[in-house]
Amino acid sequence: MRIVIVGDIGHTASFHVGDEAMTLALIEETARAGAEIHWTALSVQPAQTTRTLGLAAAHGLSFRDCSDAAERDGRLAQFDAIIAGPPSDWAHVAIWFHVFSSSSIP
Repeated sequence: MRIVIVGDIGHTASFHVGDEAMTLALIEETARAGAEIHWTALSVQPAQTTRTLGLAAAHGLSFRDCSDAAERDGRLAQFDAIIAGPPSDWAHVAIWFHVFSSSSIP
């Protein structure tokens, strides 16, 4: 099973210990329960997350490049439409995240 973790993780300037701790606890407890999970974390700095947590990581969803609230709401509506569908269609989310977040993350 593949699961994407969304949290405030991957910062290098500040360490949000609670978010990283909850992420690690989730991974450890599911492993202890015998679940075979392939994790991907959405992160501010994916390389940092991979180094520190040992997870596959990708940039998270960002709204920094939205010019106004209407553009942000439109982006959220697109995301809602994708995740409202069957999980087999969720591969589009990774493409969608990449398109909208890669240019907006410094």
